[in-house]
Amino acid sequence: MGAPISCLRAVGRPRLKTAADKVNDKHKAIIISGFCAIGKTHFSSNKDTLLGLGMQVHDLDSSAYSSKPGFPENYVADIRKLAEKPCVILISTHKGLPTQLAKEGFYVALVYPGDGPEAKMEWLRRLEEREEAGKDSRLYKITDANWDLWYQRTAGEDVTSKWTLSNDQYLSTIFEDIHADFRKCKDRERQQHRR
Repeated sequence: MGAPISCLRAVGRPRLKTAADKVNDKHKAIIISGFCAIGKTHFSSNKDTLLGLGMQVHDLDSSAYSSKPGFPENYVADIRKLAEKPCVILISTHKGLPTQLAKEGFYVALVYPGDGPEAKMEWLRRLEEREEAGKDSRLYKITDANWDLWYQRTAGEDVTSKWTLSNDQYLSTIFEDIHADFRKCKDRERQQHRR
């Protein structure tokens, strides 16, 4: 299982939502900031997963935004808008983005590989299989060249919860744990608002 690093747990039973909860709970989405090749696209396109969730999954690939004027503001604006409704939003790990969203009160789960040379080899293998050009793909080359920098930067983000994947895990492997953690965090927030 993935290892949650932050988000202190509240003890208690879940309760029914009140009208006050609905007014105060504007951040309803599970935002998953995921390292490349964790399985975001597979997760968002898996019909069995989507049916079981009962909520929409949005895969906001940053490459669709980064080449346009106004990046990253355009990307963040779309994330905020989608997060007004219960859903799962899959986003990149661009520097500072996960931390910014968490500071704004959003639940942000950061999902990334474990540390070490074995993890790097596994993630490069995943990219080689996924990318049409294999080892010659731009993403493979840039990930290989920037692995240490990206890994350290990603691990240093200040978010709601952090989940490290072992070499045989993907987002779909740990999503139920993330979803349970989201519910616990929301319950804790509601308890704090009552005080």
